[in-house]
Formats: sequence, structure tokens, C-alpha cells
Amino acid sequence: MEISANNLLKVIKLAAQIILENGGETYRAEETIKFIARSFDVNEIESIATPTGFYITLSLDGNENNTLVKRIRKRTINLQKINDVNQVSRQLSEHSITLDKALEKLQEIYQRKDSGIKYSVL
Repeated sequence: MEISANNLLKVIKLAAQIILENGGETYRAEETIKFIARSFDVNEIESIATPTGFYITLSLDGNENNTLVKRIRKRTINLQKINDVNQVSRQLSEHSITLDKALEKLQEIYQRKDSGIKYSVL
């Protein structure tokens, strides 16, 4: 299956962004980045995630590197969105969905409003 680095980066970026914006740990964002990339036999993948952003560099063929930097400006807690991203990631690794379908699903997850359930610490 022929993929483009730009399409793969779009999917990986949105997955990591949803995880970090919804209370996921930085290591989880990094692992998801690697997990998705490796499911497409990416030659090289490097990522660094912090609470305020992440960096991704990938190479499909070992020659040309593609790098993306994304700043995270908003944060909340929504574990359902994190779970849904993990499900999309698993589907990609099983090759049961395409990159385009994954991007569509991730955009739906990203745009979905919170369920209204809020937790407060007393």
C-alpha cells in the first residue's frame, strides 16, 4: 500500500494532539505516534512530546525526512476521546481502515463536544 508522508503526518499529528489536549500523558502520545508509523513500515520515526507540544520526524524511504511541530494550547480531561484515538490506532495497525478513513474518524473525535460530565476535586 503506497502512502504519502504528508497524509501519514496528518493522521499522526491529530492523534497526538487529541491525546495531549484531553489529558493523556506525553509518553502515550509518543507511543501512539510510533505505533501508527510502524504499522505503515515507516523507515524511521522520532518524536518528542511535552505538555505544551510535540515534534515528529519521519522518513518513509530512509532518504527524505518530514518534520512537523505542533503546539498544544488547550487542555481538558476527556478519557473517552483518548480511548477512541487508541481504537483508531489499533484499526490502523490491523489495516482494517485506510489513512483517509482514520483521518475522518479522528476529525470527528476532535470536533465532538464533551458529554457534559465534569469532575471536580473537593
